[in-house]
Amino acid sequence: MKKNNILYTALSVVLFCLVSWQRIPAFAHTAEASSVFEIDSQKVADLALSNSLDIQIARFDTYIKRTELNKVRSLFDTFLNAGIEYASDEKAVASTFLGTKTSSNVYSLGIEKKLPSGTAISVEAKDERTHTDSSFATINPAHEATVELTLTQELGKNFFGIADRSEVKLTKLDIENAEYTTLSDIEDALYETLKSYWNLVLKEEALRIRRQMRTQADRLYKIYQDKFDMGMVEDVDMAEIRAHLKILDTGVLNAELEKETAKNDLLFLLNLDDPAVVLVPRDTLETEPHTVDLYEKVTGAIAFRRDYRKIENELKKHNIELAVKKNALWPEIDLEASYTKNGLDSKYREAWSESTNKDHDEIFLGLTIRLSLENNQARSELDAARLQKEQLLLSLKRIERTVLRDINNQVMTVNTLKNKVDLTGELVGFQATKLAEEHKRLGWGRSNADVMVRYEDDLLGAQLDYAMALYQYRIGILELARRQNILLNEYWTGEL
Repeated sequence: MKKNNILYTALSVVLFCLVSWQRIPAFAHTAEASSVFEIDSQKVADLALSNSLDIQIARFDTYIKRTELNKVRSLFDTFLNAGIEYASDEKAVASTFLGTKTSSNVYSLGIEKKLPSGTAISVEAKDERTHTDSSFATINPAHEATVELTLTQELGKNFFGIADRSEVKLTKLDIENAEYTTLSDIEDALYETLKSYWNLVLKEEALRIRRQMRTQADRLYKIYQDKFDMGMVEDVDMAEIRAHLKILDTGVLNAELEKETAKNDLLFLLNLDDPAVVLVPRDTLETEPHTVDLYEKVTGAIAFRRDYRKIENELKKHNIELAVKKNALWPEIDLEASYTKNGLDSKYREAWSESTNKDHDEIFLGLTIRLSLENNQARSELDAARLQKEQLLLSLKRIERTVLRDINNQVMTVNTLKNKVDLTGELVGFQATKLAEEHKRLGWGRSNADVMVRYEDDLLGAQLDYAMALYQYRIGILELARRQNILLNEYWTGEL
């Protein structure tokens, strides 16, 4: 009767599950399927480059810096000037011939611009209407129409605009350096994301190894359980096997936690906010390590280093600044020329017609020189610029040596990790063979629980060491590419 009740209960549960499953909406299956997300290193890189907050923040440094180019180009902006003036003069005068009241209206419209050659050009048209109560005014009211063209050329410190054009060149070099900095920041963020991805692959592999070892230990437990039931195994051996299972269970739990932590770290770097998503790496740690050639990696490495290019740009900037500061020793020399035509009539239309049809003109030429006798500031700035250039040359040499040292050290590290992969891989084979042979001895009754547990732990440790060695090798290759500043180019060919 008891067995029938149990069978009836079991059938009821199965039937309930089948009915419930039929009633589950279709979107539930879709949601469950969508929570599984297969990724590989290229997919992770693409997601990081398009979605990472660190990379998005880094891009804005360049975007903001680029706005400075238009700011410095404002030196050559075109300005439109317009003015309206009114004046009424009823002040007391010494002679009544001048009249007791004079009023004037002035309307002006002009345009001015500074050219990259250092030439300032301005054109102004002005109409001035004057009315007076003086009886001696020939034309009253009088309209004076004036058109004036003025040119001012800097010939001294800013010789033909050298200082102005230099500001634009310096800003462009600053922007280029900002781009190098941003690219390095993006590359660092990409490196951290790929490193996090491979850490997830490592944790997946570690969990697989521990579960596999737990399954193998469970088979060993069944062997000992059968022998224990037959009285062939003592309590102490059985207790050791059970303790071994509990230790392995704890290791599996820790491995599951580490895998989830690694997944969450990767989700954070990828700026994905669904903690329930299941990331399934398509890559494995298994690879074919190869020895890295130092000469091959060093050749041309300096040309790719962004810090080296930034120092080169700094040298270009100082060469430009030296030229400007040498010119700063010159006096300020301004050549000014203007040509003015006017017309005068009681009606403004006729006044404007006269200004264009008749030869009422004025020509002006002027030269202004302003010379500092000591010129201490300019000489001091020139001396400082020369010293800074020497300092930059030394910095450039230091960067060269730093690049060679970094790449040399990382190549040796990668080659050492390659040897470590080979050694730990061989060790896994030895430990697996040792455990297999001990299983044969167990079948012959010539082994014990202590040895079996120890050998399983040895194999587990060797497998985990091998997985760690493969992970370290892959990270070493990534680090070498980052030190060469070529990691970003392997995953991205776009522009900022």
